[in-house]
Amino acid sequence: MPPEIRKLSHLQTLMYFRVGGKEGRQIKELGFLKNLTGKLDIHNLELVNGREEAKKADFVEKPKIYKLVFLEGNNDKSVLEGLQPHPNLKSITIKGFRSTNFPSWTMKMELFLDLIEINFLNCRNCVEIPMFGHLRFLKYLTLDNLTNHSFVQTEFNFRNREEQFPFSISYKRLILKNMPNLTEWAGAEVMPVVEARTCREQVFPCLEVLEIENGPKLKTFPSHFPCLKKLEINIIDDFLLRKILSSGNLTSLEKLSIMEISTLTSLIPHLKECQKYLRNLIIMNCEKLRELPEDLHSFRSLESLTIIGCRSLQSISYQSGQKGPPSLRWLDIFGCSELSCLPSEMTESIRFSKSIGYNSFQAALDNIQQSKSLCRLNLYGWEHEDLLPYQLQHLTLLESISLIGFGIEALPEWFGGLSSLSRLNLMDCQKLRHMPSKEAMERLTKLEHLCVLNCPLLQERCWEERGPDSEWSKISHIPNIVGL
Repeated sequence: MPPEIRKLSHLQTLMYFRVGGKEGRQIKELGFLKNLTGKLDIHNLELVNGREEAKKADFVEKPKIYKLVFLEGNNDKSVLEGLQPHPNLKSITIKGFRSTNFPSWTMKMELFLDLIEINFLNCRNCVEIPMFGHLRFLKYLTLDNLTNHSFVQTEFNFRNREEQFPFSISYKRLILKNMPNLTEWAGAEVMPVVEARTCREQVFPCLEVLEIENGPKLKTFPSHFPCLKKLEINIIDDFLLRKILSSGNLTSLEKLSIMEISTLTSLIPHLKECQKYLRNLIIMNCEKLRELPEDLHSFRSLESLTIIGCRSLQSISYQSGQKGPPSLRWLDIFGCSELSCLPSEMTESIRFSKSIGYNSFQAALDNIQQSKSLCRLNLYGWEHEDLLPYQLQHLTLLESISLIGFGIEALPEWFGGLSSLSRLNLMDCQKLRHMPSKEAMERLTKLEHLCVLNCPLLQERCWEERGPDSEWSKISHIPNIVGL
């Protein structure tokens, strides 16, 4: 940042300003730039000496700045008090504010009725935040790492005096993250449109993205989101998850992520409303989850299913005679140590599968070998497993295979029969010493990529200088080799 930026008196675009302590680099330089327009990020606000110095930036007289980002690291609330923006502001981000209360102008959000976006990030000491319900145009709200805060109010509580009915809240995206003491999100489910009528209006009729992460104490929040397309839930009470999923209005949901909900045991029947449009389902580290819906075949749009770290899941059941989801292209199952079988209907439905990841269970592979078009496979093993699953030799249409964490010492000779293989990844196989014979490797005429990572014994033997013990002659014809 050049010193004495004030001299650029006609400057209109300044996206970044780093406050300094020396003359010519202080925040008062901004006060001379009357024509600033658009977005401005301000760093090092801890170097500003109180409210009066901050006021010299004169943001309240800059109507063309529509987006402000304040980044600071001190406890002096008065600095932000002096940085009050013009009412035309459309987006505000405050990050790293360490005081217990936000400045008074943020608590009077009615001054900024044109606000579209609010981000309060890493303000760990704050115990009180503004109410947002009267911001009729607010579309994007993110509260992240407000660790002391216990209450969020998005409820609309202002009436248009002429029309005598409330404005509908227009949120498109709402993110609540890392708020371990949050107990209540107050937002009415529905509101009367006209007092004399019985019809009611939804508070969140436009919300498309909702992310709630690390809110273990959260006990109450709205659950009526008729236009929701993306829902991510992480570390909350499973009762609240079930409340949202059972609300009967998630018919537009396209992506659902459920992570680290330790008390969740079943998703039956809570996903029924999502069958029509759900494309991506992710379930991670739900250690007590025992069962998935039996009607997965009814999820006609499901393209990707990921299940990771669900140690109590024993099977994925299907109703007899039903095929798997017709659109399924990506199936990734890992860290599910009790899962011993996978319906053949599911593997048969994967016509252009990109990835299948398993925790090396033989019974499931019995079904995988029936797949006629599986082209990519990620296989996770255990260090004590000294043999690869024999079913792999039948997957002759495989184009890519990753073997991760196996205790094998050599790749088997039948590897040469995987005639479509173009990419081979070997990772974390600590005991692996040998590739298949040179003759077997030469039969892999399409193999163009070999990646060997954290396989120390094999990597040591793949140097040409090793002499007769070298594996180099087996792989030297491969055009692209990584890790050696």
